[in-house]
Amino acid sequence: VTDLRSCRNKNIDVLVEALCTTPWLSRLTDLNLEFVSSVQDVHVEEIVSRFGARLSRLNLNGCQKVSDAGLAAVAKLCGQRLSHLGIYWNLKLTEKGIEALAGSCPHLVHLNLSGCKGLNDRSLALIGKGCKRLELLDITRCVKLSDDGLVHITGSCLDLQVLNLYAISTFTDRSLGSIGRLKHLRVLDMCGMHLLTDEGLRMIAEGGENREGEGEARGSRTFSNLRSLNLTWCVKITDAGVASVAERCRRLELLSLHGILGVTDATIANLARGPARDRLHTLDVNGCGHIHRKDKDFLKGTFPALT
Repeated sequence: VTDLRSCRNKNIDVLVEALCTTPWLSRLTDLNLEFVSSVQDVHVEEIVSRFGARLSRLNLNGCQKVSDAGLAAVAKLCGQRLSHLGIYWNLKLTEKGIEALAGSCPHLVHLNLSGCKGLNDRSLALIGKGCKRLELLDITRCVKLSDDGLVHITGSCLDLQVLNLYAISTFTDRSLGSIGRLKHLRVLDMCGMHLLTDEGLRMIAEGGENREGEGEARGSRTFSNLRSLNLTWCVKITDAGVASVAERCRRLELLSLHGILGVTDATIANLARGPARDRLHTLDVNGCGHIHRKDKDFLKGTFPALT
């Protein structure tokens, strides 16, 4: 890994020239430019022209001067080799950049688009079509997205293990319920999903089926690989929704119910009877005003693995 985060205050032209002319870096495969804020498209183009044939991991998080043109250069010159890309907090990125990326980088497994507020539903459709091997997708605070976009991801990117949807309040049960199709999912962040209801949460826990769904008997379906579930401020959730999680998510280790007023002591009882009781090491019930027994000693006595 070549990590240039500590060089963020250096002259960028000098830095890129040194990077591209240093002999021992000729086999560079992993480059971290996170928050080197002076990086522009021209610098990205120079870097990938030099290293693109080998570069498999590129971190451009916080490089806000990089635009669709820079991302298109990455897609063209890194192409099939690129597996990890971070471009967090980029307000210039649009569906044009995503179109280039998804059309040329089918082997992406890690894609961080958190805070890229210019992305829309077509962006997710392009990702679903071209990046089917994704294992991690972060679309935190991509506020232009709707159900129409998310269903392209849940219908196509079936290898996902980490899905971060933090602070996208437009998603409803129609798309959120389909997350249950992602059988390999280990980490799911739905903080701030104000429109998620108990029915949507039940669909997730039971494998993405609505009540009329055919196939495997509902009694035997589980969302068994999920380890971490963040439901903070999912204000429509009640005991009934969490009961589905308690019954079906057998390997759950972290659960946040922070700020949910619809859950009561019955939720604690359901979790204590569930198959994840002895695995749960983190349980956040702060701000759950109708859970009365939530002191540390009581919770640790109920869930032995709590830290």
